[in-house]
Amino acid sequence: MRGQLTIDLQGRAGHRVGSEADRILFVGFSCGKPLAAACLWVLREQGRFNWDDPVARYWPEFAARGKGSTTIRQVLTHRAGLPTTPPPVNGVRMGDFALATQLMADAEPEYKPGSAIQYHSVTFGWLVGELVQRIACKPFREFFESVVKQPLGLSDTYFGRPPGLAGRVARLTEAAGIDPPGAAQLLNLARIQEAVIPAANIITTARDLARFYASLVDGGSLDGKRWIGEAAVAEATAPHAEGLAKDDGELRRWGLGIALGGSHPGAYALGPNSSPRAFAHGGFGTSIAWGDPESGIAMAYLTSGIQGDEVNRERLSSMSRTVRAAFGA
Repeated sequence: MRGQLTIDLQGRAGHRVGSEADRILFVGFSCGKPLAAACLWVLREQGRFNWDDPVARYWPEFAARGKGSTTIRQVLTHRAGLPTTPPPVNGVRMGDFALATQLMADAEPEYKPGSAIQYHSVTFGWLVGELVQRIACKPFREFFESVVKQPLGLSDTYFGRPPGLAGRVARLTEAAGIDPPGAAQLLNLARIQEAVIPAANIITTARDLARFYASLVDGGSLDGKRWIGEAAVAEATAPHAEGLAKDDGELRRWGLGIALGGSHPGAYALGPNSSPRAFAHGGFGTSIAWGDPESGIAMAYLTSGIQGDEVNRERLSSMSRTVRAAFGA
């Protein structure tokens, strides 16, 4: 609450875990998307590019098959026209970042870039990750750690889990009828957890995610230290795209790589009638993290049990309602 840690709970198999060394790590799935996007926020603040620059200006190969005018803003707002994960990397080869980005460069848009909103569940991370590498001239993971992880003290957050931490990661389970099936089995694999998949395999804790969102609520600072400017945060969390999603018809509001709140159905995980100024991102069937500048609350809720939409929507919404009620928000 307003940058101060107020509630910090965790558990495994029905019992609390106490020591810092035993803190549980979770696969956060898409909860990592805003943290990946934050690398671009920092680069934009440094004046390295503009949001409406073509992706191909920094990644020339991306211009193939009619993508020469696709902009960085369109990538960050899920309007790049490349929502489908290419079959060669839709599975155990998902961790092959070089192959994935090559396939993205060679791909033909499924519709005119900029013409529709459709969630880029996995491809978002390859597009953002490669843009970071091309603009920063550094590996994505190295740049993320230097400009986001280290300044914010996210000591338990990884894009690519170190091999020695395997025993701390909660094993994913999956309810019957999950669509698409097999996510738990895939993301439990060491080769997938140890790979860099910016849209899908962040390994983290609720505490670290809440710290990230608390810093955004406070305009880019935490514990008296600033990692990004207030204007850059305001720009990233302002509306940049709004409309009915091409795939499910629900209203979506997007900042730059981060979802925005309000009373629309797409913001269900923030609880009913969340503030339009709130920002958030969920993780496939499991998790939610958000911040609300109006209330000053930042929260993260991570689980290892993948549930279907009906159960998961109520689970996440209920948790957010409970947190808001506890603070009278």
